[in-house]
Amino acid sequence: MVLSPRFAVGQSTEKAKILNQRIPFVFEVAKNKARQSINDIPINRYPITTDKSGKWKTTNSSGWTSGFFPGILWLLHEQSGNKAFKQEAIKRQNNLSDQQYNTKTHDVGFIIFESFGNGYRLTENKTYRSIIFNAAQSLSSRYDKKIGLIKSWEGPSNTHQTIIDNLMNLQILFWSAKNSRNPNLKKIATNHALITAKDFIRSDGSTYHLVNYDFKTGKIVSKMSAQGLSSQSSWSRGQAWAIYGFTMAYRETGDVTLLNSARKTANYFINSLPPDFVPYWDFSVIDKKGAPKDSSAAAIAASGLLELAKLEKTQVYKNRYTEAAENILLSLSSKKYLSAKKEEKSILLHGTYNKNVGDFDTGTIWGDYYFLEAMLKYIAIRQQ
Repeated sequence: MVLSPRFAVGQSTEKAKILNQRIPFVFEVAKNKARQSINDIPINRYPITTDKSGKWKTTNSSGWTSGFFPGILWLLHEQSGNKAFKQEAIKRQNNLSDQQYNTKTHDVGFIIFESFGNGYRLTENKTYRSIIFNAAQSLSSRYDKKIGLIKSWEGPSNTHQTIIDNLMNLQILFWSAKNSRNPNLKKIATNHALITAKDFIRSDGSTYHLVNYDFKTGKIVSKMSAQGLSSQSSWSRGQAWAIYGFTMAYRETGDVTLLNSARKTANYFINSLPPDFVPYWDFSVIDKKGAPKDSSAAAIAASGLLELAKLEKTQVYKNRYTEAAENILLSLSSKKYLSAKKEEKSILLHGTYNKNVGDFDTGTIWGDYYFLEAMLKYIAIRQQ
């Protein structure tokens, strides 16, 4: 295992002190941004990225990001105890309830689990539980037994397309299997995670974004990065999804293959970070002058790294991943990345959705969500 010397064990005490001092301000900023968004955004619209003026662009209930704003409101209720955030989360997720039957997208996991999943975790509302179960069944309908993977995108009729992001949606299957005693859902999620580990990770720990399979034979047709710098580059948000997804799958299965996959993808991410610990939009970028960063990739990775550190039994790994997450969160909570101006509606600045279509250097609703999630995880770790 090769890790950057910047992450040597024993350096995190002072960093932890600084980060702990910043956390209350981060949540005050987040609450103010959430209140602004509640006032600005219709109840049936959902943030995705910000425009040049700093205002949210929105999507409808079927958009892949629709669950994140209700999820943020649940996280803010959890952190503050403020019932106003809870009531607003309930109102806004109610318009997502029809998505529990959406079989046309793998992102039903994102849509339902980040909203109703947090809602159930914090309230144990039985209606939310049923919605989660139904969404898990909808997601499982996209599973192909021959290939062993859930279909992500609707490509040519002779192909089965799966993307690295799909790991994140397995969480709703694992949860539903555990809480409904449906072993088939766990089998589907486990198979998907293991095949992703086999087919998506390069020897150096970097990942492909998209793998195309022959629909009839199940054989690999091609591997590529659809949103990266080139077809064979290492897209940073995809790498972050991998860290988080493999860690979550290991937590739910105990399979050492998935632990090793989480470590391998995490080590590549950590070793490839620039001095401020927030990745460029693609790790293969050579000319870094003026190249966009992706704060959302950093936030996702920080949350995944904290979970991985929690699961690690070897102290040296636990320390390395905790400190890497600390470094990222320190950077994201700095003036460079934390959005403190009123006209900027996102919590984080400098996110990249898709550089190839000109959608970069914006706020991202998923970046905000995973940033707050990581901060709550960090608080929990420091209280132990």
